[in-house]
Amino acid sequence: MTEHHARRIWLVARGLAACVLAMAALVLPSLAHAQATVPCEPTGVNLQKDVRIPEIDSVGGVLRGTFVLTDAQQRLTFRQPPGDQPGQAGTTITCAPQYLRFFQKGETPAPKNLGNPMPGPTLRARVGDIIELTFLNQVDPGNFGNSVDMAEKGQGTGCDTSSAIQNAKLPAGYPAWASDTFPNCFHGSSTGNIHFHGTHTNPNSTADDVFLQIRPSPRVNGKPTVTAASVAPEFNQFFKDCEAKLKAGPLVEWPKTWADMPKTWVATQEALLKAYDANLLKYYPNAQALWPVDEQQIKDGIWPEYYIGAFPYCFQVPKYTDATYPPPSNALQMGQAPGTQWYHAHKHGSTTINVNNGMSGVFIIEGDYDDKINAFYDQYRTALGMDTKVSWTRQEPIMLVNQLGVTPNMERSNGPARTDKGPNFSVNGRLEPMVAMRPGEVQMWRIVNSSPRSAIWLPAPPAGFNWKQLAQDGVQFADVNYQNSKNPSLFIAAGNRVDLLVQAPMTAQTANVVVQPPVSKSEVVFPTGSATPLSQVTLMSIKVSGTPVQMPFMTKAPPFPPFLTDIKDSEVKGPVRDLVFDSKPPTTPEQHTINVSAQPG
Repeated sequence: MTEHHARRIWLVARGLAACVLAMAALVLPSLAHAQATVPCEPTGVNLQKDVRIPEIDSVGGVLRGTFVLTDAQQRLTFRQPPGDQPGQAGTTITCAPQYLRFFQKGETPAPKNLGNPMPGPTLRARVGDIIELTFLNQVDPGNFGNSVDMAEKGQGTGCDTSSAIQNAKLPAGYPAWASDTFPNCFHGSSTGNIHFHGTHTNPNSTADDVFLQIRPSPRVNGKPTVTAASVAPEFNQFFKDCEAKLKAGPLVEWPKTWADMPKTWVATQEALLKAYDANLLKYYPNAQALWPVDEQQIKDGIWPEYYIGAFPYCFQVPKYTDATYPPPSNALQMGQAPGTQWYHAHKHGSTTINVNNGMSGVFIIEGDYDDKINAFYDQYRTALGMDTKVSWTRQEPIMLVNQLGVTPNMERSNGPARTDKGPNFSVNGRLEPMVAMRPGEVQMWRIVNSSPRSAIWLPAPPAGFNWKQLAQDGVQFADVNYQNSKNPSLFIAAGNRVDLLVQAPMTAQTANVVVQPPVSKSEVVFPTGSATPLSQVTLMSIKVSGTPVQMPFMTKAPPFPPFLTDIKDSEVKGPVRDLVFDSKPPTTPEQHTINVSAQPG
């Protein structure tokens, strides 16, 4: 190890010691409680011009960028009094500055003025690309009292514990239909990682590993000591090695073990974790130390779980190259489907509060799907005043829906701790923004519901508008389904994604996109079984103005990748059985069954 690396390890460890010392008593009041109110931002903000989400784009087959988990005070909306569901009548919206933990592109300093929430940067890659992200956790734990995992302090048993008062009429066991307490690991909500929904990749090591736990960087004089510059030498070499390995073929997995990582960074992480443990155990002798867990996992050949300040993500979204399906037995059996995906922080036990704060974003993986759509619509860019050097789909609206907040509900409490079924919906961090369209224009909306709780039910498009659905959850529709999808009602559950072609009427007007906020589909199918009738919520408005343009719907859906074609009857081997799914109204408890009539009794 060089003198330079040894000194850097010492400086970072020194900063961590100061950070943990400041947190040790953990008597700071949580600053995520309502403070003095501030003026709310007016509704109707232009989604295309005023709320552009930053993007990290791939270049030459590689998506590389710096991805930062940070925190700052932002304007957050609250309902007074809290309601039972979004949009409930009798509530008013107020705004207050709140400390939120969120994703951003690069190490951009927090604005001097109070900012508005914004989704994480949109990641835009192409099938076959390699993803290389420098992930930095630069959250200031001092802004979030009690943010260290309670289990690590020797208090409690960790996640998934219940204090339910058992109802004698209901079956015993966890979960219970009664009151509950917060899982202890809600207090680890300053820990970060990235879970990539919809990626066909390795769920281990530096790819889509949901078990990674990256703690915040140490801080000296209020600034993080783990930065993009401090990890650049090791990470740049690692990304270079990773590219060389993964480009050998789509079936290659690398890195496989901790020994594949840069040795100087491994040494830095060991020093950081030991310093973290030493300070934690000084104040909480019964705490769970982190480095011994990593050390044992490394000895067992398991990818280590805990990190301080930074982590390098590197993986490939594999491209299926055979013209037909199935491929040869020794070839890639299924590739990455192009489509609208998403990502979010996945700290077990803290996922809800992480997503509530804004730790989510859109991940668009392009391919032949986008090429065919652009081949049809690029001809209209000049008439619409669009950039003719940028493809049509890349200028179309991205809509990440969320329910931003700082107070998670307890899972099963029916008392005052259960505030509501989630705050009002935001789109790209704004309440009721506006989308501008020309008369007759067709737009492609990529809608991602990253809400931690409520679904979005769109019964129909606004009067005079039409839409057709291109894809669901990042998987494109077959042409027969696309042709039959004109103006369907849409149930977009939490985590769902929808690609829509939306056509404006030929007359200028302003219309609202009205949705309903069910928690489950049964509230739509069986609305009389809901405790409270579903509210009508304005998700956003559409302002149609300007010179009319004649734009049709795409005449035919893009062709499927070979591995997504329908299974033929001749391919099905063995006995065939019918599966009968059934649902009963939510009359406590709600029932969902499969082949229940075929079961004895």
